[in-house]
Amino acid sequence: MTTPNEQIDVDFEQLQTSCAGIRDDTDQALAPGISDAHVRIFRGLHIGERSESGEVEATQRALVYAMDRFWRNGLTHLDRAKRMTDLLDKILAEYKTADDFAKLDVDAVLRSMDEARLLQPSPPAPRPRGFVE
Repeated sequence: MTTPNEQIDVDFEQLQTSCAGIRDDTDQALAPGISDAHVRIFRGLHIGERSESGEVEATQRALVYAMDRFWRNGLTHLDRAKRMTDLLDKILAEYKTADDFAKLDVDAVLRSMDEARLLQPSPPAPRPRGFVE
């Protein structure tokens, strides 16, 4: 946990790169891999098809349960990866907006300071000679 005196530096470019990497890994590897595994496993699940023993039936049920759990966990993982990348995109957009607003404010202050610096003071009004005010 940080204290109020500690400075937090965030590398937004690295955060954006990481977010894109997670999205690419999810879309190009994880999602197709889970789909492919689902098809291969459930199409090729033929344990004890010709046996009527209770042990084989229990094994089949346990394996089907495990494969279903694998499938559901994969879908949950995909959903969480999407939510995480969506959240990171939102954070990046909001920080960029906040940073742009802050930058605009700083730029406005700097412009005002430059204008004030460049303004030449107007010469004093001429005083009539010989009169004491």
